[in-house]
Amino acid sequence: MANPNGTTETTHEGRDVTQMLEGAREQIGEATDRARRAVRKADRALGERMQENPLLVLGIAVGVGYVIGRIVSRYR
Repeated sequence: MANPNGTTETTHEGRDVTQMLEGAREQIGEATDRARRAVRKADRALGERMQENPLLVLGIAVGVGYVIGRIVSRYR
């Protein structure tokens, strides 16, 4: 809060909020890092599966596309 002399004063509540925000920021950063690692791991696994068995992956993609196409065509 601003004092009459123009200086600012941090209240106890302000420090608590600042600490809570810093803690939340750290937790969000950690969660983001974990999510990035999980996506990279899934991407590598999918890439390996595609190299091991490309026809199976192609068949699954065609099947999923067919199902999505059927669902979308019902709502037109």
